[in-house]
Amino acid sequence: MSNRSKKKVDVSVCLYGKPFHTILAIKSLLKYSREHINKIYVTVEKNQPQKDSNGMYLLKQVLKDEPIVYFKPKYFYNLGELDFERTRKDAQYRYQIPYQYVFENSTQDYVLVIHNDCLFHDDAVGQMLATFEKGTEKLAGTGAIGQCWVCPAAFENKCKSSTFDQYKPTKNELIEMMNRHAIPRREVTMRLIHEDKIHPLPECRLNEHAALISTAIYRESSLPKGNNVTFAAGWGGNDWGTVWFHQMVNQGYVFKHHRLEDFATHSPFNSLGNGISAYSNSDIYWNSEELAKKHLLENYNVSLKPKPKTKVLSAINTIKVSTKRVLVKTINRFRNR
Repeated sequence: MSNRSKKKVDVSVCLYGKPFHTILAIKSLLKYSREHINKIYVTVEKNQPQKDSNGMYLLKQVLKDEPIVYFKPKYFYNLGELDFERTRKDAQYRYQIPYQYVFENSTQDYVLVIHNDCLFHDDAVGQMLATFEKGTEKLAGTGAIGQCWVCPAAFENKCKSSTFDQYKPTKNELIEMMNRHAIPRREVTMRLIHEDKIHPLPECRLNEHAALISTAIYRESSLPKGNNVTFAAGWGGNDWGTVWFHQMVNQGYVFKHHRLEDFATHSPFNSLGNGISAYSNSDIYWNSEELAKKHLLENYNVSLKPKPKTKVLSAINTIKVSTKRVLVKTINRFRNR
């Protein structure tokens, strides 16, 4: 038995809607990488999109025999700026940040972060563990690197995911290049450049679609013990993970690129090819969920029909969520008088 097959990882995935996608992501991951996996931590977000708030009960029914730990944070994650010192000192506040609970509580050498709408078709964990075996002691993470689809350096063939650490333009060169292209988040990008955050480039990061991260390095370098920000959350950057990635790279930590397409497909049932669009578009959300359900039924030996216990728990939760929604609206109405 190889060293690679002996090593174990814990998996972190957030249940923010898309229960059929989430079941499929976990099932397909286990199909190819089960031998490497110790536990799968499912973070059940406090708020859920599209009034689809009962997914946890279906997951518990369908995945009852799998090594899954469910965690419900006290707060719903803040898309804006977080309080750095409160994040360091207040665990409940910190655990609103996706994946953070697992980084702090895992008993394994590595944490695999995945999106809940990935469909795996090969052994992602085995491939990434092999990269760690060949890497240096400063290797902090591996997975798909960069958001090259929005980066002018990629447009001009000056940089790519596998060579992100080699392209180091001057500040003026980077400003001139940015001005040659229409880029999203221009205001934030230019602010970062003027703050001398040149390398890695402002959109560069280790993507959380499927990333394997050293637990020990993360704990030593990042909040709450270290002084780096957390892997997830914005922290004033262009996207989740960009500020953390910038800090880590500039402290000498190493990241290695893996093509996501080699072992998984992200948002395979979304007509727009991205996951985030479903949260604001009910047609895309429910259509893609139906396709994920269809794929599960056709390719996995699962029953997705809710059992009586699942129905009862879902009904109770629906009443609780609806009541809370009415109370919040009523309170806000009185406050605004």
